Amino acid sequence: MKKPKFSAFSHTLEDVAGRMVLSYRTRCGQGSVVLAAGTSDHVTVLRIKDTVYILAVNKKLPYVGLEMMELQNDPDYDELGDGVFLQGSEQCEECLGKDWEDREDWELTGILEEYL
Repeated sequence: MKKPKFSAFSHTLEDVAGRMVLSYRTRCGQGSVVLAAGTSDHVTVLRIKDTVYILAVNKKLPYVGLEMMELQNDPDYDELGDGVFLQGSEQCEECLGKDWEDREDWELTGILEEYL
């Protein structure tokens, strides 16, 4: 799998009552969305063109989730699009491979994007 070219995306992640909130700023304005990720998850935010991918990985439980958001010209638009969630070693290994815990975040994102 070839590593895609990522774009800059100004953002912060905050713990709000046990949920992760992604706050962001684009040329059209700023916004925030509540993520499905928990505070013990490893969260990575990647932007490719006008699509933002939010990857949440928890190797201890284990699970992996990917949410996506299309950036719009409307500054009031702050909704997450589709998402995929794999829970348990069996699901993670079946969809991501036996070495899923050793893969780079961009690789996991690329694989999970096919399920969106």
